Amino acid sequence: MYNNIKLKNVEKKDFILLGKKRMNNNPYRVDLFAKNLRYLRQSHGLSQEEIGKIMNLHRSAISYYESGKAFPKVDCTLLMCAFFDISIDEMFIRDLEDENI
Repeated sequence: MYNNIKLKNVEKKDFILLGKKRMNNNPYRVDLFAKNLRYLRQSHGLSQEEIGKIMNLHRSAISYYESGKAFPKVDCTLLMCAFFDISIDEMFIRDLEDENI
Protein backbone atom coordinates (compact mmCIF):
# COMPACT_ATOMS: atom_id res chain seq x y z
CA MET A 1 0.00 0.00 0.00
CA TYR A 2 2.79 2.45 0.89
CA ASN A 3 5.48 0.94 -1.33
CA ASN A 4 5.89 4.14 -3.31
CA ILE A 5 6.91 6.25 -0.26
CA LYS A 6 10.64 6.91 -0.15
CA LEU A 7 11.65 7.06 3.49
CA LYS A 8 15.17 8.38 2.82
CA ASN A 9 13.92 11.89 2.11
CA VAL A 10 11.06 12.00 4.59
CA GLU A 11 11.44 14.35 7.51
CA LYS A 12 9.77 14.17 10.94
CA LYS A 13 7.21 16.82 9.97
CA ASP A 14 6.15 14.66 7.01
CA PHE A 15 5.22 11.78 9.32
CA ILE A 16 2.90 14.08 11.22
CA LEU A 17 1.25 15.16 7.96
CA LEU A 18 0.95 11.55 6.79
CA GLY A 19 -0.88 10.70 9.99
CA LYS A 20 -3.43 13.46 9.61
CA LYS A 21 -4.28 12.75 5.98
CA ARG A 22 -6.31 9.80 4.80
CA MET A 23 -3.91 8.65 2.12
CA ASN A 24 -4.89 5.87 -0.29
CA ASN A 25 -8.26 5.49 1.47
CA ASN A 26 -6.49 4.41 4.65
CA PRO A 27 -9.27 3.87 7.23
CA TYR A 28 -6.99 4.58 10.22
CA ARG A 29 -7.33 8.12 11.51
CA VAL A 30 -5.05 9.78 14.01
CA ASP A 31 -7.68 12.41 14.78
CA LEU A 32 -10.04 9.67 15.95
CA PHE A 33 -7.34 8.21 18.16
CA ALA A 34 -6.97 11.57 19.91
CA LYS A 35 -10.72 11.99 20.32
CA ASN A 36 -11.20 8.41 21.49
CA LEU A 37 -8.37 8.63 24.00
CA ARG A 38 -9.94 11.71 25.59
CA TYR A 39 -13.39 10.10 25.61
CA LEU A 40 -12.14 6.84 27.17
CA ARG A 41 -10.11 8.66 29.81
CA GLN A 42 -13.04 10.86 30.79
CA SER A 43 -15.56 8.00 30.74
CA HIS A 44 -13.33 6.12 33.19
CA GLY A 45 -13.23 9.19 35.43
CA LEU A 46 -9.47 9.67 35.09
CA SER A 47 -7.51 12.89 34.87
CA GLN A 48 -4.64 13.33 32.43
CA GLU A 49 -2.26 13.11 35.37
CA GLU A 50 -3.79 9.83 36.59
CA ILE A 51 -3.65 8.15 33.18
CA GLY A 52 -0.13 9.49 32.77
CA LYS A 53 0.95 7.78 35.99
CA ILE A 54 -0.68 4.53 34.89
CA MET A 55 1.08 4.69 31.51
CA ASN A 56 4.33 6.00 33.03
CA LEU A 57 4.02 9.23 31.04
CA HIS A 58 3.94 12.90 31.94
CA ARG A 59 0.56 14.63 32.00
CA SER A 60 1.64 16.90 29.16
CA ALA A 61 2.24 13.87 26.92
CA ILE A 62 -1.37 12.77 27.44
CA SER A 63 -2.47 16.31 26.67
CA TYR A 64 -0.52 16.30 23.41
CA TYR A 65 -1.95 12.90 22.43
CA GLU A 66 -5.50 14.05 23.12
CA SER A 67 -5.06 17.26 21.17
CA GLY A 68 -3.51 15.44 18.20
CA LYS A 69 -0.28 17.43 18.47
CA ALA A 70 1.72 14.26 19.11
CA PHE A 71 1.26 10.54 18.78
CA PRO A 72 2.42 7.82 21.18
CA LYS A 73 4.86 5.11 20.24
CA VAL A 74 3.43 1.75 19.25
CA ASP A 75 4.13 0.10 22.60
CA CYS A 76 2.39 2.92 24.45
CA THR A 77 -0.56 2.76 22.03
CA LEU A 78 -0.88 -0.98 22.67
CA LEU A 79 -0.75 -0.41 26.42
CA MET A 80 -3.50 2.20 26.20
CA CYS A 81 -5.71 -0.10 24.16
CA ALA A 82 -5.13 -2.95 26.62
CA PHE A 83 -5.87 -0.71 29.60
CA PHE A 84 -9.16 0.48 28.12
CA ASP A 85 -9.93 -3.05 26.82
CA ILE A 86 -10.37 -1.90 23.24
CA SER A 87 -8.82 -3.06 19.98
CA ILE A 88 -6.42 -0.92 18.00
CA ASP A 89 -8.83 -0.96 15.08
CA GLU A 90 -11.59 0.46 17.25
CA MET A 91 -9.28 3.14 18.59
CA PHE A 92 -8.41 4.39 15.09
CA ILE A 93 -11.52 3.68 13.02
CA ARG A 94 -14.61 4.06 15.20
CA ASP A 95 -15.85 7.22 16.86
CA LEU A 96 -16.43 5.78 20.31
CA GLU A 97 -18.11 8.88 21.70
CA ASP A 98 -20.79 8.82 19.01
CA GLU A 99 -21.37 5.12 19.65
CA ASN A 100 -21.44 5.57 23.46
CA ILE A 101 -19.01 2.74 24.12
